[in-house]
Amino acid sequence: MIQVGSQVYIVPNDTRDKPYYAVVTKIGHKYITVDDGYYNRFNIHDHRSADYNGWNPRLKLYESKEAYCEEIRERATCDHLLIKIKANLPYASIEQLENILKILKK
Repeated sequence: MIQVGSQVYIVPNDTRDKPYYAVVTKIGHKYITVDDGYYNRFNIHDHRSADYNGWNPRLKLYESKEAYCEEIRERATCDHLLIKIKANLPYASIEQLENILKILKK
């Protein structure tokens, strides 16, 4: 849980820039503020940088580096699943497709 004083992991959208750690200094109704000198406000709902104006980098705040790695792993798993489904869709029976839907609805 993100709290004032906790260390968070900031990841730039541009992979040429390195992720870094920052400390939360304030949590308001709209923004989480960190001790980064330039791009220090993040939307409280989606944790994306609020100071983006076309020149500033797009950043995302994570509770920890592990949380970031978990999101990457989840995205890769979803991508792999989607590729498998698309590749096998023409060969699947209606029953198999219905079973997949049942599993996904859980």
